[in-house]
Amino acid sequence: MGKDSNSNPRGGEETEFSSLGNLAAEGRRTGVWLGSPGYQAQDWLTRYGYLPAPDPGQAQLRSAARLRDALKLMQRFAGLPETGSLDPETIAAMQKPRCSLPDVLGSAGLVRRRRRYALSGSMWKKRALTWRVQSFPQSSGLSANAVRYLMKNALDVWGVECSLTFQEVTSQEPDILIHFARAYHQDSYPFDGQGGTLAHAFFPGEHPISGDTHFDDEETWTFGSKDDDGIDLFAVAVHEFGHALGLGHSSAPNSIMRPFYQGPVGDPEKYRLSQDDRDGLAQLYGRASNTPYDRPTRKPLGPPDPPPAPPPDSPSTPVPDRCEGNFDAIANIRGEIFFFKGPWFWRLQPSGQLVSPRPARLHRFWEGLPAHPLLAPADLGVPTQ
Repeated sequence: MGKDSNSNPRGGEETEFSSLGNLAAEGRRTGVWLGSPGYQAQDWLTRYGYLPAPDPGQAQLRSAARLRDALKLMQRFAGLPETGSLDPETIAAMQKPRCSLPDVLGSAGLVRRRRRYALSGSMWKKRALTWRVQSFPQSSGLSANAVRYLMKNALDVWGVECSLTFQEVTSQEPDILIHFARAYHQDSYPFDGQGGTLAHAFFPGEHPISGDTHFDDEETWTFGSKDDDGIDLFAVAVHEFGHALGLGHSSAPNSIMRPFYQGPVGDPEKYRLSQDDRDGLAQLYGRASNTPYDRPTRKPLGPPDPPPAPPPDSPSTPVPDRCEGNFDAIANIRGEIFFFKGPWFWRLQPSGQLVSPRPARLHRFWEGLPAHPLLAPADLGVPTQ
């Protein structure tokens, strides 16, 4: 009997070579460019825990079945149909802004149980925790007072459910140190600019970095934005503090611990965790003595400053659709391709992936530019016609 062209010497399973080729073929059929055949998706699945790191001696022996299982699990976390195929919806989900931490902790069986939440296996041994903001966002319209207000409320969202208390300190070394950083910042989770990964936090423990929470300072952090411009700081902070208390990512539809950015969650003083999040927290710290609907009164640090209003002589500019083309200018800057249109721009990474499908504001990225600059091709070194 002749050999099947898709078999391998270890038992006839389809190998990574052929399975990734099939994924790439699916991308070509649907008009989605994947770069090198499927490897971007594989790297993404490995980075977030769906696939184990490849063995250097057996780098090409992953089966198609393993890749399909990994995609199905990823689709569950993203709230997508579990097809096991690298379809356009799955690729789009992989490009969404999200948390830096892996989605799968240890065995993938963590999310196959009746519950959806996952536990990191660590927790704080005390009930009174301290926190401090070490550095503030440099290019955000939020004041330091507004950032502290949002951090305080994001912590209290968890505390009222399990009787943990959080005290802001100014001098002593806190349990939870909050830092806005860029790119490589002396931990194993470097940031990648606007879009992509937004923040991460470290699980409880005895290490000096345990509980610390980092936000990407290149993001446009906002609160109460009316034009959906930027990333809501309060929503991301609630998510990251869940990690700082010992929770992993969840696949439950309404959980704040889902790994992908879900947008604003509303009033910080009225927001309440989903049942899945409360159940996960109770497994670590028990439930609060007060009833779930009888939240204690909290004294805020002060109301956050309102988001800056657009200049009075400049009406709000609608967000452009990149599919319409007609860009004002295109430039190659440090190996990335920038597409400019009015006060907006998109960034295309060397891998061929957009940093974010949503455009970013010029004045948020290049500090000092006006909110509505007048672009001319010559300004960016592009020959005029």
